[in-house]
Amino acid sequence: MKLVFKALLLIIALSSCTKINELHGIDNLKNKANNLVINESNSNDVLNVIGPPQHKDLLNKNIWFYNEVRHTQSKLGSKEIIENNTLKIEFDDLGVLKELTFLDKNDLNKVIFDKNATQSLGKSQSFLLGLLAGIRERAKNFGKTSEQ
Repeated sequence: MKLVFKALLLIIALSSCTKINELHGIDNLKNKANNLVINESNSNDVLNVIGPPQHKDLLNKNIWFYNEVRHTQSKLGSKEIIENNTLKIEFDDLGVLKELTFLDKNDLNKVIFDKNATQSLGKSQSFLLGLLAGIRERAKNFGKTSEQ
């Protein structure tokens, strides 16, 4: 019985030492981007080499974005990002490749974000106030017919 318990304990200990590697996005993004040539490749070449874009710019549909994020999960469940690459591809109006910008994990850490807060265009009142106002309106209209 002790032997079975020790074997089971050993199996559990060894299985918890393994790391789980996960990929989100496009595999080998930098190698695929190196196959593209500025002023020669077009949007169809990009679709054949890398695939459809993961994101397009909201204001300019000629700017495409691709991501590659690799992370590993340790035995305690914490995740560590191994690679975090972003590729920005910009085309001209004819679909010819004009600019390739590759950002790796170190470059993305240098990005400066704006500290200003965005004003909400939605309701400024809380959910509870909205609920109570709705009940008040229904109570005011209770018993009234729609044929007045």
